[in-house]
Amino acid sequence: EQALVALRQLLAVDGGKPRPVLLHGIHVHPVSRRPVHVDLLAVRMSEALTLDVQLVGTGHAPATDMGGTVMHPTETVRVRALPGDLPQSSQYDLAALEAMDTTMTVADLVAPEGVTFLTDPAEVIARVLPPRVEEEPVVVGEAEQAAAEGEAAETAAEGEAPEGEATEG
Repeated sequence: EQALVALRQLLAVDGGKPRPVLLHGIHVHPVSRRPVHVDLLAVRMSEALTLDVQLVGTGHAPATDMGGTVMHPTETVRVRALPGDLPQSSQYDLAALEAMDTTMTVADLVAPEGVTFLTDPAEVIARVLPPRVEEEPVVVGEAEQAAAEGEAAETAAEGEAPEGEATEG
């Protein structure tokens, strides 16, 4: 379950006491892009929650200066924490991606205090792919065909007699 992790106090209807809630989702009108509906999740501040938190790569990957491309195969990580400790996102520095085929995994993330990562530590969160180099296709058939046509023309020219002369036979 993914929630927009924003802990808020919400006043209850009819003047009841405020309750802590998580912003779970915002439904937006497809044309006007205005919020139409908001989903809230009432939480107990003493019970840990398990949610998916957005990953955000920050900084610059030096390998991109050599033509590499940074790929982010994983967009979220599953965390467990008390509602007050839940992070909005989990940030990681791309500066560690210094060479081609370098990867960062969940194990490379630093968990904030009170937060536990539940996602497999070996799961790749960022990878640098080397540039794709396109080579000119070598068309062997065309060169051989042109050479064969040239030889056939020479052979035909040698075997024919000039006009008006009789060939021995």
